[in-house]
Amino acid sequence: MPNHGRTEPWRFSVYTGEARRGLGEAFAEAYRLGTPPEEFKPEAQAAQRDRVWNAPVWISVGMTPPTPLRFPVWEEIMSVGMAVQNMHVIAASLGLAMRWSSGNTSLHAHTAQFVGLTPPSELYGFLYLGNPKPGLEWPAGKRSPISEKVTWHNA
Repeated sequence: MPNHGRTEPWRFSVYTGEARRGLGEAFAEAYRLGTPPEEFKPEAQAAQRDRVWNAPVWISVGMTPPTPLRFPVWEEIMSVGMAVQNMHVIAASLGLAMRWSSGNTSLHAHTAQFVGLTPPSELYGFLYLGNPKPGLEWPAGKRSPISEKVTWHNA
């Protein structure tokens, strides 16, 4: 269990096939609603509508806090992050590529409502999942030394 309260606050909605069309419309409308009129560009709205076709699977990432809230809300949020990490590990083990997108249209209230999340639930973005592009190599992991992140205290 990702948290000690066993609250399972994560909420996912999976869009495949033609269901992605509705999601694309939600992104396009979120772009319109979230863009000042003087900055609005029809081609940017079309790009939001069409981006759902870049991957065969889109998964919304959300959180619904338990009622009553017995633990700090940040623990519930971290629990969602752990569930997503598990999904990334599974996808990679199957040779699939996955990316978390959290731009303005992915987080907009209109998009949250489209995927079925209303306050106090929150939308944290979307995972998109598919096969890696042919010929594309997995990125090499580059990490700074663990000593920069971990402090050991020994008695």
